[in-house]
Order: sequence, then C-alpha cells, then structure tokens
Amino acid sequence: MPTSRSIPESLWEEARRRLIFYFAHRGFANAEDLAHDTLAELVRREDYAFEKEEQFLIICHAFARRILQNAFRQKGKHAFAGLDEIQPTPQHNAFGLTEPEMNVFLDQVIEIAKAQLTEDEWRLIRERGMSDAGRGESKAGPTEGNRERVQLHRARRKLRRLINWKKLL
Repeated sequence: MPTSRSIPESLWEEARRRLIFYFAHRGFANAEDLAHDTLAELVRREDYAFEKEEQFLIICHAFARRILQNAFRQKGKHAFAGLDEIQPTPQHNAFGLTEPEMNVFLDQVIEIAKAQLTEDEWRLIRERGMSDAGRGESKAGPTEGNRERVQLHRARRKLRRLINWKKLL
C-alpha cells in the first residue's frame, strides 16, 4: 500500500501543478506558496495510506480545501485598505445639490420654519431636533420627556410637509 512517502516524483509534480491552478483560479496571488503548504502538510502526515496512487490527487485536493479556507480567513483578517493621501475627501451632498446650493436650500428651510411654525415648535427643532445626540436627553422627568419627544416629532412632520419633503426624495 503506497503512502505519501512512496508516491513517485512525477505524481508530486502533477499534484503541484494542479494545486497551483486550483489556488490561482480562486483569486490568490500566492498560489505557489499555498500549493507548497498543502504538499508540506501531506508530507508531515505519515498516517495516509492509499490503495491506488490515483487517490493521492484526491487527498491533495482535500487538504487544499482546508488550506484554502485558512487562506481566506487570513486574507479577511489581514485585509487592509490604506489611505490614499492624494485622494480628496468625499463630498457629501443631498438630492444632488452642491455645497452652495445646499446652503441656499437650508436658508429657505429656516425661513419657512420661522414663518410658519410656532415659536415652541421652532425652538424644539433648533434645540433638540438638529442633532441626534440630543435625542432622549431631557432635563425633565419621563412624562415631560415623552411629551417633548412627541411634540418634536410633530414639529418635524409639520416642517417636512411645509417644505414638500416627499417631493424632494
């Protein structure tokens, strides 16, 4: 019964070629290294005995699947996207508006809010509604806090209706 130590050199070379192909077609640039790791693992194991020499290639592919899984884990673990210093910072815009256009839009929203919202609604939106960090933080008790959150929600909804927010999306 042949073992991994008694396999002829030509079969080792065939296994090496097939393993390089196997790893290369799965997107690894270091396919040769992975093929050698697979074959080295086979050499380390003395407990594999084959009925026929052709089974050697099947066992090689079984070992290669495990090496491939480990390589995918390592690739994901060590994946690093370096920062490109030349690349400009992304410009965030809403509705396809440029920064000056967005400033004009916000000025119009503020004018509409001041003119058509009540003073309490506008105060709530200014103080607590502009930042998400202010959500849930109320100096009053739970009942007052709940009432304030409901009023804020209603004020936002009213402002959205006044500026035709749905049409903008």
